[in-house]
Order: sequence, then C-alpha cells, then structure tokens
Amino acid sequence: MPITTAMCNSYKKELMEAQHNHLLAGGHLFKMALYLNPVAEMGAGTTQYTNVDEASGTNYTGGGADLTNIDPALDGAAAHTQFQNAVWANSSISASGCMIWNTNIGGNGQSVSLHDFGQTFISDAGDFTVVMPTNDGTTGLLRLV
Repeated sequence: MPITTAMCNSYKKELMEAQHNHLLAGGHLFKMALYLNPVAEMGAGTTQYTNVDEASGTNYTGGGADLTNIDPALDGAAAHTQFQNAVWANSSISASGCMIWNTNIGGNGQSVSLHDFGQTFISDAGDFTVVMPTNDGTTGLLRLV
C-alpha cells in the first residue's frame, strides 16, 4: 500500500494562496507520472514530484504525460475540475498508481494528488490509458465540497 489515493495537503494550502491555475486557456501545465510499487509511502503528505520508483518503458518519458485541463465548474456547492484522459500510445509500461503534479510551481513541481490503481496495469506495445472519472461534484477527480 505505498500509494494512498489522496488530494495532497500542500495542494489544498496552495489553492488558498492562488498558486494553481486549472483553466484550459492560459492555465498551468499539469502532468501525470506513473509509478510501479513505490517503496516510499506516497499520499496526502507528498509535496513534490519525484522520479523515485517512477515507471519506465517504451514511450514513457520521466515526469509523465502532459494533461489537458478542463475548466473548473460548480455542481451545486461542489467545485470540481480534472483533466482529459492520459494516454501513452504504443507503449510497454507497468504501473500501479500515479501522481498528478503542477510543473509551473515549486523547484521540482508541486504534487496535486496521488491515485492507487488497486492493481498493476500493463501495456505491451499498446496504449496505456488512464481514464478519468465523470467530471462533476460527486465523482470528479478534484473536488472541493
């Protein structure tokens, strides 16, 4: 259980300091890095991107894939946002979780959230795709309620 699914505590504070811009037009560049059974615990206390125990393989670049922002919205009292699906085309990768991180702030990029996949997924000369949940106030990837 080295990856615990969580919104990072530092990200919550940085939101209050207006450090993260999730807008599609003019927003920050967020990335998704994949990990395979990290030795170190990664979760709510994680503050920065790390390449330790990061996945590797054909058509995977360290730091992960660029994400396409979806403009933040309100669903009742819940603010939410997320990204388009992340795809590593024609890849050979094994991963058991991921980190979403912001490349625009912090020396090594600030972590946003960690996600445990619940098992190891493998692509073998095919697409490795991380499918995002429905973007709403109940199931959206990043929600403030």
